[in-house]
This record gives sequence, C-alpha cells and structure tokens, in this order.
Amino acid sequence: MRSYLIYIFICLCGTHLSVVGQNNAIRNTSEFLIKNKGIPFIKNFTPKDYKASNQNWAITQDNRGVMYFGNNNGILEFDGSNWRLIELPNKSVVRALTKDDQGRIYVGALSEIGYLAPDSLGKMEYKSLLPLLPKNERNFNDMWNIYLGSDAIYMISFTGVYIFPKDLKNAKGKVKVIRPSKGKQFHRAYLVNDQFYAREWDKGLLKLKGDKLELVPDGEKFTKERIYSLLPFADNKILVATRTEGFYIYDGQTFTPWRTDLTPFFNKAEIYNASFLHNKYYVFTTLNSGVVVLDTAGNPVQLVDQPKGLISNSVYYAYLDYNQNLWLGCENAISMLQIGLPISVFDQRMGVEGGTNDIHFYNDRLYVATNQGLYFKNWDGKSDILQPASNRFQLMTNSSGQTWSFFELDGKLRAGHFDGVLGIHNQRIRKVYQGQNHAMSFVRMPDEKMLVAGAEGLEMYNIKNREQWTKIKTYPQYPNTFDQYHYLQQDQSGTFWSSHENAGIFSFRLGKNDSLNKLTKYNAKKYGLPSNLNNRIFKIAGRVVFATEKGIYSFNKAKNKFVKDTLDRYVPNGERVFFLAEDHQGNVWCQIGDKIAVLKKSGEKYVPNYNHFAPLKGANVYCISTLKSGEVLMGTSEGIIHYSGDLDRNYNVSFSTFLQKVELENSEGRDSLIFAGIFSSKQGQTFDKQPKNLVKVFPFKFNNFRFAFSTPYYTQSETIQYSYYLENFDQKWSTWVNHKEKEYTNLPEGTYTFHLKARNVYGIESPAMSYSFIITPPWYRTVWAYIGFCLMALLLLWGVIWLNTRRLRQQKDFLELKVEERTTEISNKNKILEEQKEEIISKNEALEYQKEEITAKNVELETQKEEMMAQAEVLKSVNRELTQQKDEIERQRDEIELQRDSIQHQKNEIELQKNEIEEKKDEIEKQHSVLEKTNQIIHRKNQDITASIRYAQTIQQAILPFEERIKQLLGNHFVIYRPKDIVSGDFYWLDNLDDKVLVAAVDCTGHGVPGAFMSMIGYTLLNEIVSDRRIVQPAQVLEELHALTRLALRQESQANSDGMDLCLCMLEPLDEQQVQVTFAGAKRPLYYTPKNSHQIIEIKGNRHSIGGGKYSDAPKFTQQAFAVEKGSVLYLTTDGLIDQNNQERKKFGTARFQQLLKECASLPLNVQEEKLINALDQHQTGTEQRDDITVLAIEV
Repeated sequence: MRSYLIYIFICLCGTHLSVVGQNNAIRNTSEFLIKNKGIPFIKNFTPKDYKASNQNWAITQDNRGVMYFGNNNGILEFDGSNWRLIELPNKSVVRALTKDDQGRIYVGALSEIGYLAPDSLGKMEYKSLLPLLPKNERNFNDMWNIYLGSDAIYMISFTGVYIFPKDLKNAKGKVKVIRPSKGKQFHRAYLVNDQFYAREWDKGLLKLKGDKLELVPDGEKFTKERIYSLLPFADNKILVATRTEGFYIYDGQTFTPWRTDLTPFFNKAEIYNASFLHNKYYVFTTLNSGVVVLDTAGNPVQLVDQPKGLISNSVYYAYLDYNQNLWLGCENAISMLQIGLPISVFDQRMGVEGGTNDIHFYNDRLYVATNQGLYFKNWDGKSDILQPASNRFQLMTNSSGQTWSFFELDGKLRAGHFDGVLGIHNQRIRKVYQGQNHAMSFVRMPDEKMLVAGAEGLEMYNIKNREQWTKIKTYPQYPNTFDQYHYLQQDQSGTFWSSHENAGIFSFRLGKNDSLNKLTKYNAKKYGLPSNLNNRIFKIAGRVVFATEKGIYSFNKAKNKFVKDTLDRYVPNGERVFFLAEDHQGNVWCQIGDKIAVLKKSGEKYVPNYNHFAPLKGANVYCISTLKSGEVLMGTSEGIIHYSGDLDRNYNVSFSTFLQKVELENSEGRDSLIFAGIFSSKQGQTFDKQPKNLVKVFPFKFNNFRFAFSTPYYTQSETIQYSYYLENFDQKWSTWVNHKEKEYTNLPEGTYTFHLKARNVYGIESPAMSYSFIITPPWYRTVWAYIGFCLMALLLLWGVIWLNTRRLRQQKDFLELKVEERTTEISNKNKILEEQKEEIISKNEALEYQKEEITAKNVELETQKEEMMAQAEVLKSVNRELTQQKDEIERQRDEIELQRDSIQHQKNEIELQKNEIEEKKDEIEKQHSVLEKTNQIIHRKNQDITASIRYAQTIQQAILPFEERIKQLLGNHFVIYRPKDIVSGDFYWLDNLDDKVLVAAVDCTGHGVPGAFMSMIGYTLLNEIVSDRRIVQPAQVLEELHALTRLALRQESQANSDGMDLCLCMLEPLDEQQVQVTFAGAKRPLYYTPKNSHQIIEIKGNRHSIGGGKYSDAPKFTQQAFAVEKGSVLYLTTDGLIDQNNQERKKFGTARFQQLLKECASLPLNVQEEKLINALDQHQTGTEQRDDITVLAIEV
C-alpha cells in the first residue's frame, strides 16, 4: 500500500529527480561499449545490507571512488566494504547529489541544501549552505535537482530556482532566487549544453536568459505534457523525453517527433529519469520496466528489469562509475550492473534450464543441449530487446531429457540424446535412431558409417539413410567407458583415443570389418601420466592432447609414453586443466585450475589472458563453443557465459585503496578513532597524500593501533586482497590477505609509516598509500630525561667527593689530636721513670751494706756447719734405713694412688661423655624440630610447584591435537609422547587447509617448564602461519616460523639462542591410490616405509634450526615432494628416543631405530608402537630419561 501511494504521488505531482547528462571522468580508458546480448552481472544491495530506507533517489561518486546515495534517511556512503549513513540536521530525505570538478559533493534535501566535507578526523560530514540564503528564502520544500554550470550552481525545488555563484566563500548575499508564476510550480529543470531550462506547470518549457525564465519557441506544447529529461543530441540539438508522447528532437525552434515506434513501450514503462553516457548511450530509468539503454540512433541495446535480476522494476536514478559499472537507485534496493564487461550470462532468467552440455550455432540460431532438453534462440541480431518474450530461449518440442552434443551431417544439424540421435529441422525434431546408449560423441567413418560413443559403450551405425540409422555393431570390449562426449578423438594416424573420469586413458584402432584392434589401457605410472583420474581428451591444432590433473600432455609414439605438450608451458604451477577448445583464429579457450583463460595465438606461440573471465573465478566449465564472429559461449556452473571479442576492455586500470579508519587502544582498553579516511586541513582543503603537518604524535602509553582499510573497486569486490607493512617495524610486505584489518600492539617509540596496497580480481595492484605517525618515548627515555639523569649522576659524584673530603678532614683533625695526647702521655712517663731511677740507686747502696753484713754471718755459719756435719753422718745412717722403708711404702701407695686416679679418670671421662651426649641429644632434638618444620615448608612448596607444573601439563596437553581430530585427518596412526619432566619441550602439531593436511613433530630448546614455554610459542606461531596467513608450503612455513620466532624472542637485539628443530609434512591426495607428501625439515629427517616394503627411506631436512641468533641472514629451507601409495607409513620424530642412553651410557642410536622400523614394517601400527615402547623401556632400564621423546607414525 505504501509503495502504491508513493507511486501515485510521483505520477500525479511529478516530483522527480533528474540528471540530464552524466559527465563522469571514466578512469577506464578503453572504449566504452555496452553488450546487447545476455544479462549483465548484477549485484543487489537491499535495505538489510545498507540499513536505511527502501527508496534511493540520487547517486554520485567522489574522487577516491567512494559511492554516495541519496536515501529517505539521509546520505549513504559505500566504500566497497562498509555502509555508513550521514544524516542531515533535520534528518530529511536526500533527493539530489552532484559532484563538481574539485570533488565536492553538493546535497539537495527537504528544506536543506549543502555539501559534504571531511571533519577534523577525516570523516565525511554534511555542511549546510542555508546560512548563505536570506532567512525569508530558507523555507522551501524538496530540492530535487542540482546542476553545475560553467559559472553558477543551480538548485531547483517546486517553488524556486536557487542560483549560487561558483565561489561559495563569497556567495553570501549573492544567491539569486527565481520564482514560478503566481500560484504555479516548477515541474522539472535541466542543464543542457550549459543552458538552463525549466518546465512550469500550465506554461510550458522555459529557458533562462539573464535573471529571467522565458518561454522557448513552441514551448507551450508542454503546458500539460510532462518532460522527464532533456539530453544532448547530434548537431547541438536536444532529445526530449516525455511521459505520454514519446520522444522529440528540439533544434531551438521546433519539436520534431523521434522514434515513434518506441512510444508504446515507454508509455507503459513510464520514464522517470535519463542520462547520456559517454556520448554513446541514452539510459532511461522507469517506474515499471527497470532500466533501458538506447544507442544514439534509438536502437535498444539492453533492458534489465525485475525478471532479469533487479529487486524492483521501479528505478529512480542511474549512474556510471569510474570503472564502467552502472549503479541504480531503486525501490527496495541499490543495484550495480557490470555493463562494461565483455561477458554476460544466459540462464534460467532467459529461459534456459538445466546444466549445459553443448552449444552450437546453426542457421542464425543458437542451440543449447542441457540435461533438461534442447533449447534454441534466434541469433540474427533482429530480436527485439524490448519484447522479452521473443528474446528468450525456447525448449524444442519432443526434446525433453538429457541432450549431450551437436554435430552437422551433410549440412544438417544432429544432436546426441539420452534416447538416441535427434535430427533438427527448423523447429521440428525427428529421431534418427532410438536407443538407450546416451549418444555422446560421434566420429564420421568411411563407407557411410558413424562411430558412436555413449554411456554404455561403443557402437557402429550405418548412416546411408540419413533419416534412419541402423546399428551394425556393438563393441563388448568397451562397456560403460564413456561418461562425457568430449573424450573420444581420432588422431592423424587413425588411432582413436578415449578416456574415463575414473578409469584412465584408452586407445584402439579399427581393422577389417570394423573390428576392434590394439585396445590399450594406459597405466598412469607406467606411461608417464600424473594420475589415472580426471584425464580428458581434446583436439588442438589438429593434434590430440590430454588435459590432466597436472597440466597438458601429448603421446610420444617413439617413446611410447605421454610427455608434456608444448601447450603445457602456459599452465602455471602444473595446475589441473579441465577444458580446452580451439576457435577459428587458432586461439585456445580453457579452464586451468579455478580460472578461465584464453591463449591468444601469436605466430607459433600463445599469449595467456585470464582477465576476460576473472569475475568467473571458481566456476566450472562444461563446454565451450566459438563462433566465427569472435563470440565465445561457455556452458558453466554460473549459466551460459557470452563473450564479445569486439568489447575487449583495458583491465590495467588504476584504482585507489585507503584507510577506512585508524584506531588506538588506550590504557583503559577503549578504542579511540584518530583518522577516518581523508587527509584534510582545518580550512577544508583535502590531500591525496598525508602532509607532514598532519602526522600525529602520540605519547608512549598509546602504542596499540588498529588499521581498517577498504578499496572502492566494485567488480567482484569480495575478491579484493590486501598487502601491508609497518615501516620501522615489519621487515617486508605481508602476504596477500582478504581480511580488512591489521592490529599492532606494544609498539616501541619511533616514527612509523603504515603502507597499504590492494589487488583486484584482475591481479592489478593499486598504488600504495601510507599513513605516518610518531610514538614518543616514555618520560624516562626522553632526551630531557637523559640530561636529567646525567645531571643527577654529576650531582651524586660531587656529593660523594664532598663527603669523602669532609671525612678525610675529620680524620686528619682526629689524628692530630691523638698525636698531641700521646706526646703528653710520653712526657709524663719519662718524668716517672726519672724518679724511679733515683729510687733504684738509693736502694742499691742499701743492698751493698747488707751484703757486707751477710758475708760476716756466712763465716760464722761455716764454723757451725762443720760441727753439724759430724752429727749428720750418724743421722744419715739412720735415715738410710728409714728411707728404704719409706720408699717401699711410697711405692705401694703410688701404685694404689695410680689405680685410684685411673679409675677416677675413667669415671670423669664417662661423666664428661654423658654430659656431651645429653647436650648433643638436646641439640639434635632442636635440629630435628627445625628440620621437621623445614621439611613441612619444603613439602608444601613442592606440592605448590608440582600442582603448577601439573596445571601447565594440562594446558600443554590441551594444545596438542585431540585423538579424534588426528583420526579424522590422518586415520591409522600412533603417537609415543614421553616428556622427560611433567611438561615437555616436544610437541606434535596438526592442521588442515582445504584438502591439504599439515603435520609436524617439534623439538624445542630445553625440556621441563622452559621447553614447555617454547613449545607453546611454536604451536601458536604455526597456527598463525597456516590458519591465519594461509601458508601451506612446508619450506615457506619454516621460513615464516624462523622469522616470527626471532621476532617473538627479540633475538635481533638479545643474545638468545633458543629455538626448535622440527619435521613438517604436507599431505595432499592425488587420487584414490596415491598421496603426495611434501616435506621440509629443520635439523630433523623424515622416515617412511613404502607400502608392502621392508625398506626404510630417510629424507634429510636442512641443517638449520628455527630461531637462534647465529644466522646473519634468514636461512632458506628447501622442500621435497614425492608421491606414495596409500598404505605407506611416515615416521616423524624428535631426537629424544635416538639420544636416550642406557646404563653403559650407550645411545639407542639412529641405526638401531631404523633397523627396528624395518623389522616392524609389515606389522600393524599398534604392534609397531608396542615393539618400539618395549625396545625403549628395555634400553632405558635403570637409567634416567635424558630428554623429551616424541614419535609420530602415520599410515597414509
């Protein structure tokens, strides 16, 4: 109901937006041509995508390439990735958008006029021009049109024409306002050839002269008839498009009807808007029939409406962007039509149903064989594009069912059908023969015979009666061989070649009586083919070639094997080739990998071109048909693709990329926007590159940055890839990625420049853009801080010297005082000694006197002595007897005393030892108590440490691949994983990307906790390289791992030699029997056992470790790729098992390990695991484990 009311409002009131002539500066310099066959590729954006109202009234594009849309809710901004709504102050609908030569975008809305300009952060915002108008002129309704003249800007509403001077800075008071006649309103206004026109209701078409609008000659013709566009025409004339009277040509005097045959269609379609594109095409948007393109002669070129893919038939505006995409402002959508491409599509929208098997041009008609039947369409260029019913494919009567291929016999068209062969005569079908062989491929034989290959085998038919074939022979040697019609070809020697998707390649010859001779099946391994799977046969330049999973081959009869064909040089990286077809000029059209290409014939060589079909990357090609006109049609998973050679386009077109926003994370964890995409000064001037005065400086605490980027290139925008690097931090450009954000955290102080470039679907790179910023050092690393530190050091040195000098002075004063005290003390002592000397002399004199007296006494005593001597002799005799008795008694007493003393001594010794024991007992008890407490503390600490390590073990085990995931990706396997301590420096790792599986056994520096930390770093970096950066080639993975490890451990600036050794394999299935193994090693080899073999093959890795500081240049790793049969076993190990010693300090050793693998080669993996464990345990008995041990075995 709402849409219906809007429609009535538009039709009755005529409130329409108009763009007269669109003069976009088309950056694509190739000639602009619009295809008239097929449907252009369409991309629709709904209100759910852009999150605004359903109606879109105006479109323009800024100098960067960013798109802007006038919407009921405001202005929509789209940069290829992100939508943003810019609201006006009064939140009104935006009806008009126009860009001037300087890139400024003007805006017309309800009671608002203004323009867009970047704010201080570079975000585009609305700036009002109302202050330039007198207050009494600011009350107007919708501003429907804005035109840029040579010397003025024209803005039009129903109630007035506002004419602004080009210099808006000095426009205040200079704005002219022209009003319609009293009681009337303007309907529409136009600017053609720099002349302003307006239509006024009930008056007609007016022309601006000076400051007045005057009726043009014959202008009253349009007093009631509504005009919806004035467009430039030849010879300075004007094309007038009306609502109900069709088209007129105006020469300045009269209006002459033009192409009246178009009037019925456009009266029903109801023109709403028009544009003149590139001086070649008129584009009309309509309310009921979508968008219509006419050439300058009025011939319909293209019609795109709701049945062909638009969301709505109501289209209000059309705009051609810099890269020849036509944008439509519609009801309920914004649509983008890629009308500048040389390719378009026919699908169910054009009447074709089912997968396409073959396409053939015959008698001005295009025939299509599909799984639903046989379709045809007139291809004479006379179809009326404006009559969709007559321009669609039609299903031929009696053709339902799988139709495989076309061929011509005596100038008449035939088709292979699931029910036989069909003869096609005009629009009638007749069965030439009926059978159940699903006739797919046909080879004309001599003697009126036809060899037919079908789903059930090979048959020979007699075709003498062209309208009724008869079967001659069935070849039982060829049952169920053909599953595609293309794959039966006859070479110049008469040998037939055929292939089956799953059974390989065959050849045969026909002998007498059409007997089958020399039937040969070619085994891929024996005859030089990459595989028995997915081989297809084509004829190029008169020779039979074979498209395989790894390039293009031909058969060398002299060598009796398949060899690389000369065409293979044009197949990059040995990719799979799906399809080949040669056109009339010798060019080869093909699908290689996920891309469609043409090899343009140039003398004896070819020049590859992938650009024409780059938007179809990933589509599957089922058939290719080339026409003499240079047109090519391809049956694909996206429909029938039509290529026009005369619309060749220059794809090497420059485009821009820019930062959508730059944010930094502050210390509270909140993001702050610091840049929003446009470099601009405070005066509003914008710059393509960042000026030096706009380089921002941030304090050290703001060192976490997030860059979000986008590219306004809209052709297959989802395939845009980006590469970037941060100058003075990153060492090189990143690999190409699809994500649109990059974060940097904990940046050190310095000057940085973020460089960014983009690559589009055609492989063209944009010019690099850059954004610079500065992070200042923390206060303690600034120049002033260093100066302060130096001053403080000098002050401290001065203080130390001063204190030391003061201490020496005090010490000197103290010593002088001591010397003085000692001198006084010695003087006093000398006096005392003098006194003592005099006293001694006096005493010596007294002693001399006493000596004389003693001498006299001695004479007297000598006399008495002689008397006593006589008495003594008597006493001596008595004394001798007494002495003898006494000596005996004393001897006996001494013996008793000696025994007593010995006993007492022993007693004392015992008592002493007893006391010492008692003392030691007390001391031991005290020590025991202390030891008991210490043991308790140590026990608790051990428990805490063990618990922490156990938790670390849980974390480490959590990062190891789960058993279910290993089984899912690797199948039959075993893992021997024995950490030396609770946690391990070894780990094994597993990941997959598409059909590739990567597996590694890694030995990090150290074991226990240090080794575990290294293992978690290695595990994280491997995940980042493979999962985030999508790098899968093992050698490249190791090189990235080496660089990231050195970066993570800061080994460029620190003496740190930690790192890791590892064995890395990539497993990729080749076919049902073989798997390709690609191996690269860092000081670790790979062992493997071929299926049903006891041979152990060792493949050595490079002699470089990952990480460490001993390599001045980044080491280069090499990889080796080889195919193994399924059932072969790979062994990935660290050096723990081989280096384990026994009690005699003898290692387990590589030779013993390989011998053990040989002995176990024929055993199941679980038995091999048990034998390895038993051998290790037996060798290790009584010996501590020396290192972490990891062994990973995989049966491919």
